[in-house]
Amino acid sequence: QVLCEGIRILSTHLLNEQNNPLLNHLLMNRQHWVEHFERLWFAGDYRGFMGVKGAFEQLMHNARLTPEIARWHHDLLKRSDVAMPDDDNGESTEITHKMAGQIAWLAMATSALASADGSVANSAADSDGGNPVKSGMAPWRQWFDRQEEPTERTRLALFRHVASFLVAGYQQERSWHECITITNRLYPVYRHFEAWQQVIATLKSLTNYHLQLDKTDAAIDFEEKILHDIPYENSPPGFQTQQMLDIALSRLGRNAIGETQSLVDELWQRDDVKQHKQLNDTLNALQADIYFRQEQYEDALPYYCKVWESTLKLQQSAHIEQLKKQLLLLSEKIGRQRFDEIFQAETEEDTPSPLPDSEGGSDETPDE
Repeated sequence: QVLCEGIRILSTHLLNEQNNPLLNHLLMNRQHWVEHFERLWFAGDYRGFMGVKGAFEQLMHNARLTPEIARWHHDLLKRSDVAMPDDDNGESTEITHKMAGQIAWLAMATSALASADGSVANSAADSDGGNPVKSGMAPWRQWFDRQEEPTERTRLALFRHVASFLVAGYQQERSWHECITITNRLYPVYRHFEAWQQVIATLKSLTNYHLQLDKTDAAIDFEEKILHDIPYENSPPGFQTQQMLDIALSRLGRNAIGETQSLVDELWQRDDVKQHKQLNDTLNALQADIYFRQEQYEDALPYYCKVWESTLKLQQSAHIEQLKKQLLLLSEKIGRQRFDEIFQAETEEDTPSPLPDSEGGSDETPDE
C-alpha cells in the first residue's frame, strides 16, 4: 500500500514531464510495479488499486502503451472471479466494499472491451476457451433491466459503470440498437443530477449510434439538443463554442454541408471566436473546406490563404505539407494565373507561395 501510494503520487507529478529519468525508470520497470498493484486487487483494496492504476496508466497512455494496458486488464480478469450483480445494495447510502469490488471489475472489463478493434477481449476465448469479460454481459444486463433510474449518487456510481460495460460490449458486437437502449436510460439520469458534461457525452454517443444505423435525421436531432438544450450559462469560457465546433466538424465529416454552414455562420458571431486567433483559424479552415466541397474554389482560396499564413507562422511542418497538396489541387481547378491573383491579394507581401515556381508561363485555363 505504501509503495503503490508513492507510485500514484509520483505518477501524478510526472504526468506533464518528458524525458525525465524518473519517468523512464517507472515505465521501464512497469512489469515490476504491476505485481504490487495486483496485490491490492486480490487483497480487496479497490480504492488503492484504482487510484494507482489510474495515475500510472496516464503515463502509459502518454507513452503510447495503451494496447499493453488492455492486455493486462484482460489477463488480470482471467485470474479473478467474475463480479456478479446482486440487488442487496439497493438501499445503501454509501458505496459498500462489495459494490466497490463490482465497480472496479466493471471498470477493468470495460477497458478490455474498449481496446483497439476488440482484439484483446476476443483473443481470450481463443487462448483458453473462456472469456470472463463476455461472460459477465448477460447477468449484468439482467441486473440493469431490473433497476429503476437511480435518484441518489451512491446508486448512480454502479448504474453508470454497468451501462459503460454493457455499451462497450455491444459496440464491439456492433449492436447499435442495444447501445441506444442502454444510453437512452442514462440520458434522463444525468439530466436529473445536472451532470451536463455527461449529458453532452451521452448525446454525442446517441448521435454516433444513429449515424451507424443511417438515421441521419435522428442524429441531427441529438446534435441540436447539445446546441440548444444545455444550460451553458455557468460553463467554462469557450466550452459552448467547443461543442459547436465539434458538431460542425462531425457534420462536415459526413458531408452535411448545409447544416455545417449554418453552424459556422453562428460561430463567426461569437465573441470568443472573434477574440481568439486559434478559434478563428479553425473556422477559416472549416469555411475553406465547405467551399471546396461545393466546388466554389475561388471562394475557398481566401480562407485557405489565412490558414496558410497562420500555419507558416506556427511552423507546423506536417500541416504545411498537407496544405501545399490542397492548394496545388485548388490551383489546378482555377488555373495558376487566377490562383496567383487571389493569393497575392489575400496574403501579406512577403508570404511565400505554396506552389512551385511556374516554368514557361502560367496555366491560365482552369481544370474543367
